[in-house]
Amino acid sequence: MLKKHHAPTPSDNAPKLEGIVVLDGGSLLYTIDWAKGSMFQKIAEQYTKFVKKHYLLPGCQVKVVFDSYPQEPTTKDSTHLQRTRQACIKIRVADDTLLDVTKQQFLSNSENKQSFLDYVSLKLDGIEGIECVKARDDADCLIVDTTIVASTNSPNKCVTVVGDDTDLIVMILHRTRDSTLTPEKLYFRTKKWHWDIALLVDSIEDQTYMKHSILSLHANSGCDTTSRIFGKGKAKFFNIDKDDEECWAAVDVFEQNNASKTEIADAGRTILRTVYSTAEERKDGLTLNQLKAARYTDKSLKAASVITAESLPPTSDAANLYSLRAYLQVQQWLGNELDAEQYGFHLTNGMYLPISMTQPVAPEFLLDGIVCKCKGNCDTNSCKCYKAQLSCNKNCENCEGTFCNNKETQIFNPFDEDD
Repeated sequence: MLKKHHAPTPSDNAPKLEGIVVLDGGSLLYTIDWAKGSMFQKIAEQYTKFVKKHYLLPGCQVKVVFDSYPQEPTTKDSTHLQRTRQACIKIRVADDTLLDVTKQQFLSNSENKQSFLDYVSLKLDGIEGIECVKARDDADCLIVDTTIVASTNSPNKCVTVVGDDTDLIVMILHRTRDSTLTPEKLYFRTKKWHWDIALLVDSIEDQTYMKHSILSLHANSGCDTTSRIFGKGKAKFFNIDKDDEECWAAVDVFEQNNASKTEIADAGRTILRTVYSTAEERKDGLTLNQLKAARYTDKSLKAASVITAESLPPTSDAANLYSLRAYLQVQQWLGNELDAEQYGFHLTNGMYLPISMTQPVAPEFLLDGIVCKCKGNCDTNSCKCYKAQLSCNKNCENCEGTFCNNKETQIFNPFDEDD
């Protein structure tokens, strides 16, 4: 989306790094391949050599900011689950330990990942010119804060943030808006692109709403803690008509630190209605539920294949919860800590997982017809209920909706309490 306003330079053709380099440790972690059967000492040497070769150039200082994976729930738990495909036992990380599994398997265990990050940060810290910093959990906010400190303390030096997370450049642009970060001599580099932040800020200077509301637009259109809206790219959100005062007022709600849940839900539904509806439908004041029914009717008359749920607008119930999570994320970026269980997440098995909806997906008599005959834990796609994203119920042949890992759990509805 940002390329529309300012064309970045390919990283291969970017200017040589100088000054201070703030490196996203999470991006660094996945940059280097590991050979199964290698000693951890050898793997660590790959990282130290890589950082020295690509970032610790003459006259440069490198600050590596690592994520932490605490033994407590975070709103990134669902993202971590999606990246975890294979379970792995805990492995001792030391110079003389042999890696006898794949990198993917090893990192699927958060304790392994934390141990390796601690281990490699000690190796990097021992090199003159490199400083490692550890975040309390997700590193994005600390990366931006580290950038602000570096830029403020060394105003005559270039500061380059290196990472591949879109959240970072969005947060950087926001901080240039509130004057806590000066865009001059500030750069952002990914594996593919090199951005001059001063030129980028100038290019969106006349995009008042985009510049003012970039955090809200980014969170509502999909980031690590809010799933991307199927079939609706970020351009759909960033190109909202500048004269649509109702929608832009709704966008502004997400940066208010005292908005009520009702105000957040109303604002979120307004944004999603704008994104999904035509001008005529907006004029008629159709709700998301009405839009969903209208889209289903249209598709059923034309479709030659099955109509998937994700191709339709969300229900008002799902949109309310999605909006709470978007609000929570924006507030976290702004440095305001809120209770995740009050904003669209529920605590399950020690993890914060998103609440998809609080209303039944279909009438009870239809749901009761979806049953399984599993003899296991009902926690894989071989279970009909699990595959349909439904809890097992009393009609399931063996588990009876009670003796499995897919049993129905009581989910707290954040709208049950008065704001």
